[in-house]
Amino acid sequence: MAALTRGDCTPTLDLEARAAIALASVPGLGPTGILALVEAHGSATSVLEAASQGRLARELSPWLRRLASRARIGAAHDDTSELPAGTRVVPYCSPRYPSGLRRLYRPPAVLYALGPLALDQPRTVTVVGTRAATEYGRRMARRIGSELAAAGWRVASGIARGIDAEAHRGALEAGGETVGVPGCGLGHVYPVANRSLYRDLAERGLLVTEFPPAEGPRREHFPQRNRILAGLARAVVVVQAGHRSGALITVDHANDIGVEVLAVPGPADLPASEGVNELLRAGAGFATCAADVLSLLGEASGAYTGSVRAGVGSPETRVEDLPLFTGGESRSEDSLLLSVLTEGPAHVDTLSTETGLPIPATLARLARMELEGRVRSLPGGRYETVS
Repeated sequence: MAALTRGDCTPTLDLEARAAIALASVPGLGPTGILALVEAHGSATSVLEAASQGRLARELSPWLRRLASRARIGAAHDDTSELPAGTRVVPYCSPRYPSGLRRLYRPPAVLYALGPLALDQPRTVTVVGTRAATEYGRRMARRIGSELAAAGWRVASGIARGIDAEAHRGALEAGGETVGVPGCGLGHVYPVANRSLYRDLAERGLLVTEFPPAEGPRREHFPQRNRILAGLARAVVVVQAGHRSGALITVDHANDIGVEVLAVPGPADLPASEGVNELLRAGAGFATCAADVLSLLGEASGAYTGSVRAGVGSPETRVEDLPLFTGGESRSEDSLLLSVLTEGPAHVDTLSTETGLPIPATLARLARMELEGRVRSLPGGRYETVS
């Protein structure tokens, strides 16, 4: 995989960073084991000191004590020799460590960060979704990323193709903050097609990973990095996700730590809508713009737009009860849609253009009208009236 520009020398590391890297380099130890050692001794440095003197805490399992004894401080040089210039190494015990990640069941023992932004920013929203995004999905991700950034919020995503990349680009275009969490070390760029986006994040935003620089992208890395995307955020917004999309793993982690989840609705017959529409049925927040997200978070800059956060699992909340779906204005807009459809089946984009309604509002009204039996969805994002 292509790499970012490497530095001329290994980054300057303090003793705690070196100790954390040494522990992270031990095969089989993992974030959970490292955290147990650090909590027992107070820091990664103290763990190594205790291991070298044969006095690791007796309450730790023999297995953990045996693994910790294998850590060597020289691993810090081995694991940072491929880092791009300017990379920061932030161990769990550092005051610069993102506070949100401490909520995770398995917080990373060490982070590698590249870019001018600080790591800890509570005003962060994660935007995720499918790599195989439609034009509508890419447009919505870019719009939400741009609006969040313009409102002073940081946008986090995974630098993948499709939804992730568009959310980053929207934030950058708005001159705002964005952080990317790749599924590989900073010595690699994946996918290679996003090289310019990596460079933009390194120069104007932030790249953060728990993987050492030489670690390339592997299938199991992406679900692992998704917990970081959840931990960094106050809310997770899903824009297009299939039934088995990896973006839903981020949602699972968000639910585990009490992070709000919102979804952007999509056409019922589109595979990329299956995951998001299921989230909405389960009570996820309804998001058509950044204002919906900020309103849910109680932010003054998030003007109420008619979306609500339904209680998860609440049987009293129905689609037709959402404010967006009620009122005389909505019914008159229904008439506009029906007047176009009387001439034959039409695509969502055509309906939006003909009626002047934004695509999210068009989809929302079509969804209700389909529930009422007045229209039906067709393959390819088209709709027709029901006679």
